[in-house]
Amino acid sequence: YDQDAQLLILDEQVILRHSQGYVLETDHLTIRMKDQVANTHTPVQINGPDMTLQATGMRADQIRGHVHFTGPATLVLMR
Repeated sequence: YDQDAQLLILDEQVILRHSQGYVLETDHLTIRMKDQVANTHTPVQINGPDMTLQATGMRADQIRGHVHFTGPATLVLMR
């Protein structure tokens, strides 16, 4: 963690779990704490109770509520 830059850098087998059952996996994730933006240029996979998503990268903006996946990307919805 770079406190001056408010930058959290996570490397190697990054796994984030959400309370609603979603799990994000990637090899590298950078989180800019000040503006609440997470970014990765490495493949990302998200598994959840109703979907699976794979993409070549991701940018998530918590303040705006936007998530952008770079492609190719594949989303599979389950019923």
